Amino acid sequence: MEQKDAAHSVRKQEITRCFYAALKSPVPLTTESLISVTDADRPIIMRAALDMLRFLRGNDIAHILSILALWHMQPYLERTIQKASKGRRIQAVTLLGYFTDHTSLDVLLHTMRDTNTYIQLAALRGLARRGSITHIKEIVASLTTTGQTNMLMLSDILQHFGTPAVAALIALANGNDINSEVRLAALIALGSIGSLEAVTSLITLTTDANEDIRAQAITALGKIGDARASAAIIARLNEDTPPVRIHAAKALGMLQPVAAIPALAAHLSDPDWWVRFRAAEALYHFGDKGIAALQSFSNQPNESGLMARQVLAEFGGAT
Repeated sequence: MEQKDAAHSVRKQEITRCFYAALKSPVPLTTESLISVTDADRPIIMRAALDMLRFLRGNDIAHILSILALWHMQPYLERTIQKASKGRRIQAVTLLGYFTDHTSLDVLLHTMRDTNTYIQLAALRGLARRGSITHIKEIVASLTTTGQTNMLMLSDILQHFGTPAVAALIALANGNDINSEVRLAALIALGSIGSLEAVTSLITLTTDANEDIRAQAITALGKIGDARASAAIIARLNEDTPPVRIHAAKALGMLQPVAAIPALAAHLSDPDWWVRFRAAEALYHFGDKGIAALQSFSNQPNESGLMARQVLAEFGGAT
């Protein structure tokens, strides 16, 4: 076993040197300029390529893929995805996700429906890497979005599509006939992408009938940081639902519109402890004006004073 492991290590080093040669070569490599490989080398090539690709971008990725093509690795990857151990299938799907041809796309689209969550996730990440925006509806349909874990997994996938996917994500977030978990995932992704294109739609969603949608739209607006959202978020401080008030206070701490200071100060006496805390925390993030507001309340013998003192002490703003 030790001899076999040593032989694999030596072979992986040889293959890795070929990859580095491709990155440094001023001209494309050819089959004749590469070392010969056998089927026994293909798992080693797969692992070596993945190790390289994790740290590469742009044309460097294309150089690695050109070597994999010369070694005819795609048929091996496709076979491995169909029938191999879970770990090796995940590696094969991940590596295939770097390719840009139609056959690889078809394999990824098929694999995203795999019954194993981690294999499915690898396929979805590959599709996101390709920027396959036209397949977002298929991607959403391929997931069972009944729990928080799947929602977070979906949002992570969707945000990797980046700015080109904003219009499609807005459509998902606005879809009243769409599963609420999918809508929430789209909102989380929009907040992570941070495109100003989404602001108008997100402002509208702060009044959605679903309180979770309202709360997540507010959070996304806070992350994007566009002042146009300030008035809509301030209005949500008057919600009957504490979670929405909590998200609104936190978002205002990110946006820091001066007009929000009186409203946040008023919620230092909110019936919900977390609303009081987020309002005080938000005021502190405003800097001098917010801290001055907290200090003006800190001597009061009530909930407002207690929360103001607590946050000033916690964040070091007490004088």
